[in-house]
Amino acid sequence: MTMINFWSIYSMAPHLILAHDLLELIPPWLNHAMHTFITPIILAEMLITPHGNKTFKEGFVCASKMMGAYAGW
Repeated sequence: MTMINFWSIYSMAPHLILAHDLLELIPPWLNHAMHTFITPIILAEMLITPHGNKTFKEGFVCASKMMGAYAGW
């Protein structure tokens, strides 16, 4: 959600994410790294770390509700 929300807003109106002064200070590669690399890091953590969670279906439903609430907020 971080990556999707950030890049969706950034592609339409970058000034809504960062002030114009900050856009000039932060190099584009650093901005890209901070908001894109979070996705592969989270996916790797999800695959590496053992979890004692519920079934996939229950977890998927719960995660979908949380993402929907976050996107709606």
